Amino acid sequence: MFVIPASAALLITVFVFRSWHELPYSTLLRMTISGTYREDAETSIIRHLRQEVGLDRGGVFRGAVATYLGNSSSMDRMFGRQDRYERLWNSPLYLRFLTKNPHQDTGLWGSGIPTFDEYAHMITRALSIFTKELLTDPNARVDLRIVRAHELRSDILRMLGVRFVLGDAAVDIADFTEVDRIEVKGDPSVDLFLYRLDGANLANWSPLDARLIKDNRTLLGALRQDAASLRDRVFLSSEPPRRLDNLVPMQRGSLSFDRNEFRFQGVSSGWSLALLPLQFSHCWSQSGVSPNPDVHLLRANYLLSGLLFEDKVDVRYKFEFGPWRTRCRLADAEMVQ
Repeated sequence: MFVIPASAALLITVFVFRSWHELPYSTLLRMTISGTYREDAETSIIRHLRQEVGLDRGGVFRGAVATYLGNSSSMDRMFGRQDRYERLWNSPLYLRFLTKNPHQDTGLWGSGIPTFDEYAHMITRALSIFTKELLTDPNARVDLRIVRAHELRSDILRMLGVRFVLGDAAVDIADFTEVDRIEVKGDPSVDLFLYRLDGANLANWSPLDARLIKDNRTLLGALRQDAASLRDRVFLSSEPPRRLDNLVPMQRGSLSFDRNEFRFQGVSSGWSLALLPLQFSHCWSQSGVSPNPDVHLLRANYLLSGLLFEDKVDVRYKFEFGPWRTRCRLADAEMVQ
């Protein structure tokens, strides 16, 4: 029963190894196959990001990185003429070849650098829709397996906890401050830029103006229209467990992560709603011997989690999902229908 798949795999393997020298990135393949290329290098940009936002298990979240790649036309000389969305597929090979690091995905994750970017077959529908509606040109065709900030909207990125943007083209937007640059001259060539975005949400935002919008399309429109006010205003998708007309600013809030778990610590002088740069899911459930009944996790701003608490809290939530617990994921899909 395995003869046909095995034969097909063998033919593909033979074709790849027979024709690899004809591919435009054959030098990289030669380096990988021969063992010359062993691991991603720590460039000045990777070092900067690791020091500023690197996250260890149990460590406090200090911000994330979004990449803004595919803008440089220098790749066209190697791969042919493409638009910037198509160039995303070739950019990891191209940048790894020129800088010894792809500066995206595993090139960042391997150094413990958290990213807004995703590349997987299990990207949630909520994240896909949010990105397409708020961070992408509406006329663009994008691959659903890749999540990127295709358009740099500083207010939306701040809300998501993004502190740095890594791009292959200069960004002339006042909110972004260049902090590092890599220039590779010659043919082919590349310029990489690292920009800092101040004021990112590090689980320290606590909006006072909470509004209820149950319709998803209306909610996305409100986020688009009120992007500049998202530090002070939050949109909830369902009725909160209590009235929210007396919210007070949170005095302190921090977010840390462990395996399948996050921990939030907050201090307030009353009831506060912490806006967490964390995707909401029905699979999150309080862990510990005695869960706090006065702490509530709410869906906020279409994609994120809002944590409602009073006075002082130190709470952990575990992601409970598996072969025998799938209803929570079905509920996640249904909430964005």
